[in-house]
Amino acid sequence: ALLGKRLGISFSIVPSKTWENTISMAKSREIDVMSAMENEARKGYMDFTQIYFVMPIVIVTSDDQPKIDGPADLVGMSVAIPKGYGFVAELRGKFPDLNYVEVATVTDGLRAVSLGKRDAFIASFSICNYKIAELGLNNLQVNGRTPLFMRLGLAVRKDWPRLVTILNKTMDSLSASQLNTIKQKWMTQPAAGKEVVLDLTDEERLWISEHPVVRVGIDRMWAPVEYEDENGIHSGISSDFLAIISKRLGIRFEPSHGLPWNEVVNGVRDRELDMLSAMMYTPKRDEYVDFTEPYITLPMVVFARDEHPYITDIDELVEHGTTVVVDGYAVVDMLEEQYADIDLVKVENIEEAIRALATGKADHYVGSLLTTTYHVQKLGYASIDVVGDTPFTYEMRFAVREDWPMLRQLLDKALASVGEGERNAISSKWRSMKVEHGFDY
Repeated sequence: ALLGKRLGISFSIVPSKTWENTISMAKSREIDVMSAMENEARKGYMDFTQIYFVMPIVIVTSDDQPKIDGPADLVGMSVAIPKGYGFVAELRGKFPDLNYVEVATVTDGLRAVSLGKRDAFIASFSICNYKIAELGLNNLQVNGRTPLFMRLGLAVRKDWPRLVTILNKTMDSLSASQLNTIKQKWMTQPAAGKEVVLDLTDEERLWISEHPVVRVGIDRMWAPVEYEDENGIHSGISSDFLAIISKRLGIRFEPSHGLPWNEVVNGVRDRELDMLSAMMYTPKRDEYVDFTEPYITLPMVVFARDEHPYITDIDELVEHGTTVVVDGYAVVDMLEEQYADIDLVKVENIEEAIRALATGKADHYVGSLLTTTYHVQKLGYASIDVVGDTPFTYEMRFAVREDWPMLRQLLDKALASVGEGERNAISSKWRSMKVEHGFDY
């Protein structure tokens, strides 16, 4: 509906009882556009837009079924899967020993488990959660995750390539808040008061009892991902994730205070700190910390004063003066390794970088769209804007001292328990964070 309104196109919904029938109609061009995962077979008759939604593939069982750690625990059980879905081939390839039974629809799969005809059903988290609520199947639970994800884009009939370009441009124009509103509308939030209990091994419980407090290094000036508020309290996206994990693991996380980023990084390298709460993987960093799976992904863009011409390729930074970056951030390694001719000016923190840009001491800044926009608004520099994209993204992870592999294991287990509803609630909270403007003269 949102894309149709922006484009002036009326999208008419074509009814279809099964996904298999939908695919058949797409092949015969009775359907022009559909939401689907890209795979080699489908690329023979459809072109695909960029991905607009990523959903984990989960395991649904009856609510009296013991905790399932992954698909390997389903050996010997009857496992329903939706016929023709994009993730099914990968699932079969990774876990060939399972007893699969194909069903025509998600509804069929969930009802089969609810009625005891099947032991488990595997599909995307969002669809399962929505359907469980819609059908009133109160005896079902999302009881485990798989290593797979459903990455949805819009699939367009092969003879309409121009529409793919148009849709991609329109999707790019949607704001983060608009996308989050759509996600929240169609995703069931976790039941209030229903506590998540992790299935920990004896070895994991022993480690926690011996390490009840973990010292965490934070970036005190990277709002809204993480920062120290006016009272010196760790706040932001990473703080909210750690609060959930602390409750589920029984570990108290003790954040650093007042340290610049390079000292925080040195602290975990020297084991004066035990982990970092928001760090991007690089090969250099992998030498002294172990990384968890990412918990948030942020686009990285080019900022400049608004009179600057738009940059179509990051190589153009070489021709347009100096680029300021925050010393110690992952983007420094990326630019130095892949774009060595760019003239970099390194500063201590993001606000110093923005001031350098605003006052003409530098010509561009490369950084996270979310955090940089926040600080530009906070400092009141209305003349600074996005002037180009980069091929990079920040994938924020927890980074743990390399001699504590058990902590990394525990953090990954706890992160896997954080549902899509919880993740979107955190993201929406901080993406819509109001900024108090302060003009820096």
